[in-house]
Amino acid sequence: NEERLAEFQKSPLWRNIRHGNVLSSTSSKESRNYVIKKAATAGQVTISTAAFGRGTDFFCKDSKLEAAGGLLIIQTFLSV
Repeated sequence: NEERLAEFQKSPLWRNIRHGNVLSSTSSKESRNYVIKKAATAGQVTISTAAFGRGTDFFCKDSKLEAAGGLLIIQTFLSV
């Protein structure tokens, strides 16, 4: 949820993520669109709430990322 995501952003673990992005319903539409586009580029880590677990399309247009095997998504909740 949004509270846990905000809490994680204050943690030392988040500070260790070099290219971290947050996809949240509290972000502006422009910011969300930017994060979604940036998520499919090499070296990015994008963390989001469950609201973006379904219906969000990530398109990889980064040749470096494609050559390395493409986009990896790790989902830590059950999307129903």
